Amino acid sequence: MAMIVFKASYLLIYPYLMEGEDEANHSSTIGILSIVVHFGHIAGAVLGGFALAYWPLERAFLLMAVGDVVQIIVCAYIIYSGLERPSIHTHPEQTIKTSPGIYALGILMLVFYFSEYQIVPFFVQYWQYIEPEHGVQLAAWVYAIPAGVGLIALWFNHSNRQSSFASNASFCLILGIAGLMLQGSGQANWVLLGRVLFGWASFQLTVRLDALIFEKSSPEAYAHDYSKINIFQNIGVLLSYYSAGWLVSLHGLSTPFWLAAAGLLLTLCIYPFINPEPKLANGRIADVLP
Repeated sequence: MAMIVFKASYLLIYPYLMEGEDEANHSSTIGILSIVVHFGHIAGAVLGGFALAYWPLERAFLLMAVGDVVQIIVCAYIIYSGLERPSIHTHPEQTIKTSPGIYALGILMLVFYFSEYQIVPFFVQYWQYIEPEHGVQLAAWVYAIPAGVGLIALWFNHSNRQSSFASNASFCLILGIAGLMLQGSGQANWVLLGRVLFGWASFQLTVRLDALIFEKSSPEAYAHDYSKINIFQNIGVLLSYYSAGWLVSLHGLSTPFWLAAAGLLLTLCIYPFINPEPKLANGRIADVLP
């Protein structure tokens, strides 16, 4: 708990970066940040698999500590090298109010993050159940497939300045539902295909929903509004972990995939009310969407 409290300040980097970006560049910046996070997921999955396979369990925590030391060094460099950019400040007597629509978007984020993280805690065990001869390290590579697909999705987004149907939020929600259902099938080949579909959908949806935060907010309220949204995101993650453990104990390792699919279906139903999208014209969206 103490670790979470002291590391919470890292969240400020997101609105801090957005304050210095034009609104037209928000989606591109969010995409790049998401890829950095995806690289972290890949490295974490591979190193974690290596640690669990060859080292005592407690050394995994030492790896986490090394990562924190690296972050401290990077932050110290930014602070003392003069690279920090002055943030947008309000007058002391000015009260920053929560932007309209932020709480509704927070509910959407809660449902989406609940669905996305529902399959995280037991995926390695699930893959080893499907393929008993595979070790933890190989299972970690399978776990990291969505992160690798995110790299392809970033390249696709940069190559298509006007977002195509493949990055449309509603389409990606349907794609994510299909990917989760395939992963819940228990067949190795279908699970691999499901990981690919889910990876594409997860990246595109994360970028789109994060962009919505800053579309509905204003530069002076970015940090204030993002902190509210992050509370909803973390509640969704916590609920997903608790429910995943409960479901697996009662109904088996494949159950979280079906609950996650139902959660994305609910997200698909809620999304048009939060952010109505323009109609497609000639296979492309009229307005530029991430």
